[in-house]
Amino acid sequence: MDLSIFGYQFMQNAILSAFLGGIACATIGVFVVLMHMPFIGVCMSHAAFAGALLGLWLGFNPLIGAFTFSLLSAAAIGPLADRGERMTTTLSVTKTGSGTAPAAFSPAGGSAVIPWP
Repeated sequence: MDLSIFGYQFMQNAILSAFLGGIACATIGVFVVLMHMPFIGVCMSHAAFAGALLGLWLGFNPLIGAFTFSLLSAAAIGPLADRGERMTTTLSVTKTGSGTAPAAFSPAGGSAVIPWP
């Protein structure tokens, strides 16, 4: 087995970042499950997609839009998470749907949206 690829600096950096990312995601995942907020990651990723789409549509940096929308969705879900287990799941699913709604009004004319069967 040829292990010479691990002699390259970029490969060492990739292995190190995968290791540290795995530790960070596992730690955060435990807290997300314990707080009964399983859909918060889905909600924030869809909000980031909507923010990036808005950034591209309005002509500013999509990374700024994605980061801003993710923070806004976390700020909206966080305080409401204490109201109950069903409220958190319902709110997350609702925010996920509203986060993808701008895709229907995209310059592609909604062709990027997969119709629900």
